[in-house]
Amino acid sequence: MSSKQKKRGRPKSSFREISKSSQEGTREGYTRATFIMREDYLEKIKSIAYWENREIKQVLEEILGEYLEGKKIKPRPQGRD
Repeated sequence: MSSKQKKRGRPKSSFREISKSSQEGTREGYTRATFIMREDYLEKIKSIAYWENREIKQVLEEILGEYLEGKKIKPRPQGRD
């Protein structure tokens, strides 16, 4: 394979200590989460991802990043999930 050809398939996950099952198979600093959301929002997010040739998680990460940027967030008390 030449240096200009991209490898296909899922990127290799680095070895790290897993503290929750929701972290299995994810990259460092990432975890799985399940949310309930409005159907119309989900359809819009899926359409944006489709037309911009991106993954849904990339679109959501951008949306959340813009929302959280510059906010002062007070940490939660320990043991409160």
